Amino acid sequence: MQDRGSTVAGQAPCEPLSEEALRELIARSLGSREAPEDIELLERSERKRRRDWRGTRLFEKLTVRGNSGKPLVLFLKHRRSHPDPDLPLVPPDREARVYRDLLQGAPLGAAKFYGSDSGEGSSLLLLEYLEGDKLKKIFEKETWREW
Repeated sequence: MQDRGSTVAGQAPCEPLSEEALRELIARSLGSREAPEDIELLERSERKRRRDWRGTRLFEKLTVRGNSGKPLVLFLKHRRSHPDPDLPLVPPDREARVYRDLLQGAPLGAAKFYGSDSGEGSSLLLLEYLEGDKLKKIFEKETWREW
């Protein structure tokens, strides 16, 4: 994973990947289905950028179309840990392991895991993009009981 820059005001920036690096991540994550040069369409839109006690995060919605002709809508989460040495360090690949190893077989309707990359306090997580309510915005107890 490339270094995304130095610390600014006590926090490392979280910048979008270059077009080339993004194409490589997508191709690697999709396996043999696409090569970077086979991606005919790559549209990206920034959904949210946050800085808080957990670090810096950037969320992107991606639309990818390769040789197959059918578009695939993906969610890319960039995360850079906060550089404060007093905060507990969360392994950068922990969220990817949860999606890959725990949620894929569970009957919860979790987003499909496509791939991840991590290194030196930062991580990338590539998932299926799902429309709908965010889990943290569901306050009705009946909805949770149904799951």
